[in-house]
Amino acid sequence: MNKLPKPVLVAIVIAFCIFVIAPITIGITGDVYDLNHGLLWISFAKRIQWESILAGALGLAGGLFVIYSTRQTLRQAKLHRADDLNGPLQLARDAVDDLWTWSNTTIDHLEGLFEQVESGHQELKKLNSAIDNAYVKAADRARHISSICKEHKTKALSFELYSRLEMVAVLDGMRPRDPGGQPEGDHYIRYRKNREFLQEARTRSAGARTAIDQQIKVNLIRCGVDD
Repeated sequence: MNKLPKPVLVAIVIAFCIFVIAPITIGITGDVYDLNHGLLWISFAKRIQWESILAGALGLAGGLFVIYSTRQTLRQAKLHRADDLNGPLQLARDAVDDLWTWSNTTIDHLEGLFEQVESGHQELKKLNSAIDNAYVKAADRARHISSICKEHKTKALSFELYSRLEMVAVLDGMRPRDPGGQPEGDHYIRYRKNREFLQEARTRSAGARTAIDQQIKVNLIRCGVDD
């Protein structure tokens, strides 16, 4: 945002060389060269007040440096403001990213265990233990996201984003009920309900992540840091 286009920079460098460096060089070394060659254009160039040109060039360079430094200072202030606004959002994004990744991995893990139980290569109690453990870990992640919501509800979260995060946080109280009245050996319904629970956790975390990214982008634009 604060950078000049390359063609403009090239033009400035060329102009500086032609109108500043060349006259100064001729003014300093022209006497020696003119004694040996007697060229008219050297004599003309020597009449240029290269000291004045040098002083003006240094003043211009100093002014440009001040402008550049001021713009950089303003940019750093904007970045600092954006970091203050987006810090809690990045924390929330890390949390929902973790839940999304973990849900994917756990769904695949439970599916593999279920297939092993179905084929008789694994005991049912191991699948049940994995299902119970999966809910505990999902609830822990949901409570962590809930704590982020409570701490930053009115300071950093828009209503839309807060609603999305709350949809993830309430997973803590959504443990699937074990099917009642089912034969003891029928474990498919329990597995299916918990798989659907994890799929819902994955979907909600993906929605929250999209909302977080949108608010981060809005905050950057508001702070003037949109690149």
